[in-house]
Amino acid sequence: MTKSNFKAYLKKQGQSIGKYYPKGKALGLNAINDIIMWANRVERLFDLNLDVIAQGSKETQELLKKINHSNLVSDKQKRNYSGAVRAYFEFINGHVLPSEQ
Repeated sequence: MTKSNFKAYLKKQGQSIGKYYPKGKALGLNAINDIIMWANRVERLFDLNLDVIAQGSKETQELLKKINHSNLVSDKQKRNYSGAVRAYFEFINGHVLPSEQ
């Protein structure tokens, strides 16, 4: 994961990063750092590289399924990790992850 570029991307998104962050939480540098931390945890937990996975929508959708069916993370973590993966996909591709067909 290209952490510094991802951080700069999230900063430019401003308040719109709220779609990747738990409702009711303040958006700012802490939110950006949390999203980056969650993306790092996904890479470590599932032993993968988001730079590779996020290049394809099918691969990203498969990762989201893997996260949501995992017994290794709590429901709250599943939401957070999924949001971070979606944010990273948007960062890499310049558009929102399409809905699964």
